[in-house]
Amino acid sequence: MRPQEIIRKKRDGGALSTDEIGLFVDGVTRGTWADYQISALVMAMFLRGLDDPEQEALTRAMLYSGEVLDLSDIELPVADKHSTGGVGDKTALVLAPLAMASGVVVPMMCGVEQEYVITTLDKLSAVPGFKSHMTIQHFVEQLARVGGAIADQ
Repeated sequence: MRPQEIIRKKRDGGALSTDEIGLFVDGVTRGTWADYQISALVMAMFLRGLDDPEQEALTRAMLYSGEVLDLSDIELPVADKHSTGGVGDKTALVLAPLAMASGVVVPMMCGVEQEYVITTLDKLSAVPGFKSHMTIQHFVEQLARVGGAIADQ
């Protein structure tokens, strides 16, 4: 199915199938959908809404679009404070240590090279000795050892 057919279906009020949502997420992650196509479908999703099955399909497609870390060996609760970034994105720097002090493990992976915002990693790079680039093994070991880690993707 072509992107314009999926966009048209949602624009006109139809519910997207799991396969159609999978094609969208795959197109975004592989770079086969143009920016204007991505924007058009996201706008249609916003304006028309997503029903529960669509929300679940989108969440699962996004979750499994990349590598999924297995943190099942960590016996404490694990929670993420996700951010879309932006001017007011300062909560991660406060919330993560508070959660860790409360016994919650906080794995945080931050986007890099975003042209329009100062990321959490940009802020932390001002701290002498801070390193955000690490292997997945080191990331998981740090989570188990200290209860949190902030890494680049």
